[in-house]
Amino acid sequence: MSDILEDIKFVAQAVNVKYSFVVAIALVVYDTIVKLPDEINLIWLQRWSFGKAFYILARYSNFLDASLVIWYSFDASLTTESCRSLYEAEMWSATFGIAFCYVILVVRTYAIWERKSLVLVYLFSVQLITFIIEAIQVDEAFKAMTFAPSPVPTIVPCIATLGNNRMFTVFCIMLGFEFNILCLMLCKGFFQWRRDSTALIHTLYRDGFIYFVVLFASSMVNAIVISKFFNSPYFYVTIQLQRAFHSILASRLILNLRKVIAEKDMSPRLSRTSCEGTSNKTADSREDAPSWDLESI
Repeated sequence: MSDILEDIKFVAQAVNVKYSFVVAIALVVYDTIVKLPDEINLIWLQRWSFGKAFYILARYSNFLDASLVIWYSFDASLTTESCRSLYEAEMWSATFGIAFCYVILVVRTYAIWERKSLVLVYLFSVQLITFIIEAIQVDEAFKAMTFAPSPVPTIVPCIATLGNNRMFTVFCIMLGFEFNILCLMLCKGFFQWRRDSTALIHTLYRDGFIYFVVLFASSMVNAIVISKFFNSPYFYVTIQLQRAFHSILASRLILNLRKVIAEKDMSPRLSRTSCEGTSNKTADSREDAPSWDLESI
């Protein structure tokens, strides 16, 4: 009787996890549709650059994850071994996808720090070290995972439990990396905001702060969930949501930055059609132009 109750509990939890997958995928699809006009104007109609490549990878790599999650969640013919293979493929895809979104954060921080090579080397070194540690912990988590045969495969084909809380370490590392980015942003922003308070600066710091708050909160939630529920299907309930947030926020960071730069490029052209003195134009260009190049983003 206790085994039956345990099976019912695990199935109910797996169904809730399945719903969380649907919510995460719906968020990504919705945001893609809402931002499509900006994407066409600011990405697809522009020349190829690192920024364009970054955007496409940040936005659309998540659709690979989504296809694997849908397969994992809805294919009733899956065996426990195929469930394991799909889960591992999806988690590696998400791990690399999140790491790539962090690259966008690194590049943004590098730009804020006026393209100082020391900052870039430091951030990429930290990211490389954290990625290696995360990959080791993810691989160790895979080894301890168990996949139980589902009593109702038409509802939930795969029922997984972690067996250990190695993934807790992964999200703690994410918290540390995100906090590191925040400290660098605040350290530079304290002086830069007062000295060079333009629309571009506002966008960089506003988006950076929103990015940090959302991702730090989602990493914290995942760390807490995994520490408490690693022996149940609930360990997976918020991971896909965090992956969705990474994709959405990284994409919006690039779009918002390009939108401000496009508006800045248009305003001097309009002002120069009026009868203004040369000194005014020079002053305006100095006020609007950043001391570091962001057009490649």
